[in-house]
This record gives sequence, structure tokens and C-alpha cells, in this order.
Amino acid sequence: MTEILHRPAVASRERHHLAADAFLYAAMIFLAVMLVTEGIAYLLAGGEMGTWTPPVWLEAVSTLGIPLAVIGGPLLAWRVHEHHLGWRDLGAAVVGAVVGGAVFGIAFFVLVAFTRVIASPVPEEEGPWGVVIIAALAVLAFLVKAPGGDRGSRRGRRHRQRVRRR
Repeated sequence: MTEILHRPAVASRERHHLAADAFLYAAMIFLAVMLVTEGIAYLLAGGEMGTWTPPVWLEAVSTLGIPLAVIGGPLLAWRVHEHHLGWRDLGAAVVGAVVGGAVFGIAFFVLVAFTRVIASPVPEEEGPWGVVIIAALAVLAFLVKAPGGDRGSRRGRRHRQRVRRR
């Protein structure tokens, strides 16, 4: 018998939980890598961290913590939420991390350019508070429910109708 395989339908509420878990797992992986590298540095320095210069290999391990967290966090969350993880998903995560890094770099430079255009709402305080407010509004806009509730995309509705018919 042949059976049509479908990717799992991810409702918007589940997608937010998945994204939150991916963020937390990425932070956990990054903190674990930093804890290990700082512990190794402390042991190698003999407790005298102020005047000690770490070896290049230790700096490389520390630097690899960032891509490990960016790629590993979402993949770990994907598995915890009981989704299948194949080579295609791993490749998509690596490509997404590379493209996401480039987009983040461009967005960072755009935000830096905005700091020169937007006046700070609190001029006596240091920091780019105008840009922080814009970024916070962008996050809130992402989290607001779309008109029409939790119905999802047309493809998701068709998938749910097929599942109900079975």
C-alpha cells in the first residue's frame, strides 16, 4: 500500500512554543560551552586570570560555541517536540544559520544607521534607546495574532480537512 506522506502541520501556537524552546536550548548550549571554556581557562591559568593569555585552540573552542548554539538549539527543540530530524533538516539548519547570520549583519548595520537618525527619547541616558524601542515594537508585531485567529494558512486548513475525513 502506498501512503501520502505529509509534513506535520505546525499551528501558530505550537510554532511559538517551538521558537521559545529553540531560544532556550540555544542559550543553554552557549552557556555550557562558555562554562567549559572558562573552566579550562581557569585551570590552565592556575587561578591567575588577570595576566594570562589563553591559547588559540581555547579561543577557537569558545568561538565555535556560537554556531553550535545557533544550529543545535533549534534542532534540539525540533526533536523535543517529536518531529523527525533527517539530513535535509540538518542541511537546512546550517544554510539557515549562514543566511540568518548575513541577514542579522545587515539588520545590525541598518539599526546602527537608525541610531544616527532617531533621537533618543531619554537624551541624558547613554545607549541607543530609540532603536531598542523600535526592536521591541517589531517583536510585539511578530507576536500579535493575525486577523482571523488561529486558522493558519490555506495549506494547513486543507491538511486538517484531509485528516478529519480519514
